[in-house]
Amino acid sequence: MKLNVTQSTATKILIALLIPVIVFQSGIIAKVIPYEIVGGGRLENDAQMYLLSGISIALNSLLILVLLAKENLIRNSLPEKPLRITLWAFLFFFLLNTLGNLLAKTTFEKFLAFYTLLLAVLLYLILRKE
Repeated sequence: MKLNVTQSTATKILIALLIPVIVFQSGIIAKVIPYEIVGGGRLENDAQMYLLSGISIALNSLLILVLLAKENLIRNSLPEKPLRITLWAFLFFFLLNTLGNLLAKTTFEKFLAFYTLLLAVLLYLILRKE
């Protein structure tokens, strides 16, 4: 079975999947969502939650900006190579995150392994050579 998804389509899907992650992490910071369900179930206090959620929001926002730049949807003066290197780094990060989610204490985070694996697959589809 050949998966025929264009890089542009994969980029749009990936951005659409990253926005809810940012909203979710914002909900944790606002204490609308309990932080006990993230961080592998290992977060012990608000300071750890703020750090983890802040890093998550920053990294996901950076990934969205890189994806927009790669698709030339925002003005950008960066060459293609640093954008590709950044995306490969995120692909590796999402694969590691998938493993971490599988080893998490909470069922919710174990379920997120499917989500992070999907993000990794989409990044691969964006990075593969046509």
